[in-house]
Amino acid sequence: MTPPEWTALPLVTCDQSSDEGLRLRLEDDALAYLASLQTPTLHVVGLTGPRHTGKRLLLRTMFHAAPLENTAGDRRVLLWLWRATTSEAPVVVLSVDSANDDSERLHRASHVLLLLLSSVLLYNEDGEINGAALERLAWLEKLSSWLRIKPNQDDEVVARDFHQHTPKLVWLLRNSKIKWLTDSATGEKISATQYLEQALADESGFSEAVAARNAQRMYINSYFRQREAVALSRAVQASATESAETPLDALRPQFVESVDKIFDKFMRTARQVPSKTLLGREIAAADIIVVLETYVDALNRDALPVIQSATNAVLQRKLTAAIDDAQKVYAESVNGVIQAIETPMADSDDPATHPGVTERAIFLAHRRGLQKAMVRLEHVAFTLPESMRRTVYQDAVQAFQQELLSRFDALQATNQSHWTVHCDAVLARVLPDTLDKMAAELETRSRDSFSDGLVSLLTQYKSDLRAAIETELNGKKDELERLLGDMSTMDLKHDARVKNMESDISWERNRASELERAAIAERERLEQDVSGATTEMLEKQRGFHEEERTLLSQQKELLARIVELERELVQKKTRHVQQVFTVETELSRQTDALKQEQAEFARQLKAQAKTDTGVLKLAYQKKKAVVQAELDRAQ
Repeated sequence: MTPPEWTALPLVTCDQSSDEGLRLRLEDDALAYLASLQTPTLHVVGLTGPRHTGKRLLLRTMFHAAPLENTAGDRRVLLWLWRATTSEAPVVVLSVDSANDDSERLHRASHVLLLLLSSVLLYNEDGEINGAALERLAWLEKLSSWLRIKPNQDDEVVARDFHQHTPKLVWLLRNSKIKWLTDSATGEKISATQYLEQALADESGFSEAVAARNAQRMYINSYFRQREAVALSRAVQASATESAETPLDALRPQFVESVDKIFDKFMRTARQVPSKTLLGREIAAADIIVVLETYVDALNRDALPVIQSATNAVLQRKLTAAIDDAQKVYAESVNGVIQAIETPMADSDDPATHPGVTERAIFLAHRRGLQKAMVRLEHVAFTLPESMRRTVYQDAVQAFQQELLSRFDALQATNQSHWTVHCDAVLARVLPDTLDKMAAELETRSRDSFSDGLVSLLTQYKSDLRAAIETELNGKKDELERLLGDMSTMDLKHDARVKNMESDISWERNRASELERAAIAERERLEQDVSGATTEMLEKQRGFHEEERTLLSQQKELLARIVELERELVQKKTRHVQQVFTVETELSRQTDALKQEQAEFARQLKAQAKTDTGVLKLAYQKKKAVVQAELDRAQ
């Protein structure tokens, strides 16, 4: 299946003219895309690698995208954000621009951000995993001094604990060869991950170069406990030249197929990409903006990015959102009371027929709204660490409750003013309006009949006042009787609901007790497991140190033995040379003696030969003379 087309957005940029410190900035387009993500969890895939290893071609092939530029206007890009143009991607993909490797500050900032944000880290490397490849990861040695997990930590603690926060490492073996995936000892085929593990195993030897390579292996093994490797064949034919602008149709099908498999595994779905966590807490997709802002602000202040600070910022954002939500819940609960108070004469102009809201109604609405709001806040409180619940959360809740109390007091004051107007209207309606007429009639009476008129006036006024009050009270009595009937019905319903609720609460309490006991048992079991694992780890560590001391002692003994053997070998060589020299001298002397004896024997032999020759000649002459004489006599 062909991957959809993707496009790259600058996420973190830096001012190119910045000579003192970093001036990083988050770009609006990328932030808008991140803000649009609504998933409850976040899955981030990061991509990095050394310069000139074909990373840009890999990105183009993987995302069917145009070649990247390392600048955005007058700013250098540290991190790119990749987004699908045709559909919503389940993961967030970030890549580092290796053009910034010429600046140590930019290289440090970009790789710190990538490591802190990623759930899976794709590391693109051209060639086999050898000393040169390990040397290109020498910056891992400084990583513990570039960031902090919690404030006030030292480099040693970070180096020890940072493996809990690093992403899964996926080593991409570019230009992979078959011989790499063959076991040198057995000749059997091995996987790319097995090749990676073999390459990360310590070398034997005691030279400085071997020690340096083993140190790099130690950092990789320590930081990236979860790792795997993927082999990628050559991107182009052996006769062609690979570049970032190589057309996609000029690439080898095997390379394109391998890249598509990587895309299907890590980008098409999020199953192989762990959700991003901060100190063990999963974060939502929208929280990455807060995390980015926290880290970038620290880098701009020339401070170290702190994971706990980012976690606190995310939790503070959740708390602020929960308070806003609680305010909305409270407003919904008291909205009816507010409308009744603010519009008391919506249906009539007679204030006597529309009194204000009772204080009890306002109090009940306030209490219901406060309870619902606190339920929302308590739900968030369970997700906060204990230290934050005791400080930030308590302060926020107190401020929130004080604000609601102020709103409650304001509602009561407004309602009191409406009640004043209502009471004045009722009194004006209840009091008889014939008092002025009676007083005018009293003025016309004579002195003798004034007292009788006054008594008559008061009696009439009393009768009218009593009739008006009785009418008003009867109306109120009927209304109260109706309300009393409604109240009785509500009490019965309330009692039934209370009984049901008590039954549910009892069941929930029993279930909670069972769950609590199970949780306590599970926690005790886990504590025992942790204690056992800790004890086992300490024993193994102790055994490792003892074995290390034993090996060091054996090494010293072997070195001493080697020196002793070398000394003995030199002595034996010296004795051998002396013996050879003595033998050669003796042989030379014997040879000279033999030569002298041979010469003397030759002289004697020559003298004897001369003597024998003379004797033979003399005998021959004598014999010859005898024969000649005999011949002469015979004639």
